[in-house]
Formats: sequence, C-alpha cells, structure tokens
Amino acid sequence: MSNHETQPATPGHPELPVDMERLLDLTGGEKEMLPELVEMYLVQTGQQLEKIADAIRTNQPDIVRREAHSAGGASGTMGINRMARLLLELETQGKAGTLTTAASVCAEAQAELLRARDFLASELR
Repeated sequence: MSNHETQPATPGHPELPVDMERLLDLTGGEKEMLPELVEMYLVQTGQQLEKIADAIRTNQPDIVRREAHSAGGASGTMGINRMARLLLELETQGKAGTLTTAASVCAEAQAELLRARDFLASELR
C-alpha cells in the first residue's frame, strides 16, 4: 500500500483525508489536472454543506437527504472517504425524517472538508 492510499484509522495512524491514488485515477494520473477538479469539488461541497446546515436548522429532512446524497457521491468519487461516510449518515437521517444527530454530523463534515482542503493544498504544491 502506498503512503497516499487511504488506510483505515488505527490507533496512532489516523485515516488520510484523501485517497490520492483514487483521485489521480480520475485524471488518468495527470496531476496537473487536479487543482481545477479539487477547486470545483471544494466549492460545490462547501455550498452543499451550507444547504444541509440550513435544512437541519429548519427541519427539512428531504433537502438534507438530497444534498447529502449528491455531495456524498462526489466525495466517494474523489476518494474523500470519511466525508462520504459522514454524508451517507446525513442522507440516512434525512431519508428517515429524523435529524437527531444531523447537526453534529454536519459539523464533522464541515471540519472534514477543511481537513481535506488543507491536505490537498499540501499534496498539490
């Protein structure tokens, strides 16, 4: 396993925010194409997380479900796996119509987006 692959979190070895091997697969290994792709993902996902947070505040589970589904698919495609799991949890809560822990999960997802952004900024230098 390369040092860029997302590894399961274990004590002392937290999961990397982005599976760079997966991300590079999207561009056929052409790293120079990544900055634009990453920027589009970060902007779009940030906007979707804001919509999710607003929908949680106003108790609109269908919007939470729809936005989380879309953002989760993009996150999985990009290799941002922990984000994809958090968004799946939000989608599940939205589908069930019970946003019991949605606010805290959304806050975790927002923090994870920042973590992925910082990781990618350092990887793409």
